[in-house]
Order: sequence, then C-alpha cells, then structure tokens
Amino acid sequence: MRYFKKVFSILVIVIGAAVGIWFYLENMDPVVVHFFGHEVGGFQLALWLLIFFVTGVLVGLIVSAVQALRYQVHLQLLRKQLKAARQKSSGKTA
Repeated sequence: MRYFKKVFSILVIVIGAAVGIWFYLENMDPVVVHFFGHEVGGFQLALWLLIFFVTGVLVGLIVSAVQALRYQVHLQLLRKQLKAARQKSSGKTA
C-alpha cells in the first residue's frame, strides 16, 4: 500500500508539472493589467494567472489557519470547563 501511495504521488506530481508547463507554453501572450488606474507591465498571461493563483492559495491558507486557531482556543476552553465541572461533581459526591 505504501508503494502504491508513493507511485501515485509521483504520478500526480509529474502529470501536474506537465499540465503546468503545457498551460504556460500555451499562454505566452503579453497582457497589460490595470491596478487602481495604474497600468502594470506586459507580463505573460500565464505569469499573471500564476501570481493570482498563488496569492489566492496563500490567502485561503491564512484564513483557514486563523479559523483553525480559533477552533483550537475554543476547544481548550471547553476542555477546561469540562475538567472543572468533573472536579466539582467529584468533590460533591465525596
């Protein structure tokens, strides 16, 4: 099973790289992008798409990391409350 996972992972990486290279080669046209009224150089379309894709992935990771951190803090608070409740109930029965 471990061998299959390794081969599958390598296959996905190779196919992803091939599709990425193919995509890049098919989108070599220079494109001018306007940010807030300012014209930004004529980079290749594939480069712009890659920049925005990576930016989107990073923003998504940051947002999900913040949510995960909030969840962990909330979980710790609930565990403390549960522990306190258990100690309180065991103290009353003794």
